[in-house]
Amino acid sequence: MSRIRILRLIIIISVAALLILPVYYNYYLSPSYNALISSYTEKGLINLAFQMVQAEDLDCAISADLPLSKSFIDKITLIKEIVGLWKVKLFTPEGIIVYSTDPADIGHSTTKDFFPQMFASGNPRSLLVEKSFQTDGASTTKMWLLETYIPLMSDGHAMGAFEIYFDVSDIHDSIHSLNKTAEKILITIVIGLLAGILITTYWAKKSMLELELSEDKYKKMSVTDSLTGLLNRRGFINQAEKHLIIANRGNKYSFLVFVDIDSFKNTNDKFGHDAGDKALIAVAGILKNTFRESDIIGRLGGDEFAVLTTQHSNLDSESSIRARLSENVSLWNMKERSDSGISLSIGVPTYIPNTECSLDHLLFKADKLMYESKNRNRFQPPDGTDRDNIDIS
Repeated sequence: MSRIRILRLIIIISVAALLILPVYYNYYLSPSYNALISSYTEKGLINLAFQMVQAEDLDCAISADLPLSKSFIDKITLIKEIVGLWKVKLFTPEGIIVYSTDPADIGHSTTKDFFPQMFASGNPRSLLVEKSFQTDGASTTKMWLLETYIPLMSDGHAMGAFEIYFDVSDIHDSIHSLNKTAEKILITIVIGLLAGILITTYWAKKSMLELELSEDKYKKMSVTDSLTGLLNRRGFINQAEKHLIIANRGNKYSFLVFVDIDSFKNTNDKFGHDAGDKALIAVAGILKNTFRESDIIGRLGGDEFAVLTTQHSNLDSESSIRARLSENVSLWNMKERSDSGISLSIGVPTYIPNTECSLDHLLFKADKLMYESKNRNRFQPPDGTDRDNIDIS
């Protein structure tokens, strides 16, 4: 796996963590903390309930028709004050409130659906609830209360039930505040990690892009002639061999135009190497203007150039190739009007598709034809009669 893929995977995990953390807190961690608070507080409230009924003779179930003993009420009141209970209620088995530290509750019935099942199981039920209270006029106070319903059983029979309210706001707020702080720290760490990864990914991509561009640049330089910008010998041969394979598949003719600058050594000796370089650049420009972008043009070395033309349907194209090249050389010489015009000798062998003729053999034939043309030009009459090469000076 590449470094970029690893960084992308870490980014996905980090973003997922940022999205999951709030969900995890609200739907799993927060309920777990609430259950923990309820579990430990409930045990203490059960003990308080049994202390309240201790020494009370509950021979029969608590009834709305029978008043509670003063000692029983005093004990409930005392324990409420000592422990700091928010409220205490006492129910009959039918769910009627017969006692409450808030007298307004007495005579009302519970609406909890689980009340009958609580007696059947004999297990207490606790609810953690948030309540709001008016304090001084417009002010509102919120608090977390644990409402614990404790069944009073005797030999498997329901005697009644306590409902004890205990303020757990401090415990609840402390635990959830601690968890929120931890969550913020974790989110900050994840965001910092994500930012670092994004920056690292950006620079990694930038470095890889620069590396790719450098590789492309050096690859291009390895197959390009630095003076003329054409393909060098290596680049030309590589591209030409690929083209011949395509030509065979398409059953198309190709022409290899082998070009040599006449009297190039004399130009260097007489006018200097700068003049020679200018001539090479000029010939490269002429070839680019003469041939199509699909044709393969290269400088093989020294003053030798080669062009492999592509996708010809017949052999008549050779004469038009020679004519276009001759015309462009003439136009260049007329435009420049230099002391020494450009004269070219060429050889143009034909590549017939699906014949046993390699590129090396084609280059050999082209070179031979070009030198035959150059030798004819060297001994031709001064008036240029029967010239086979392109010589405009």
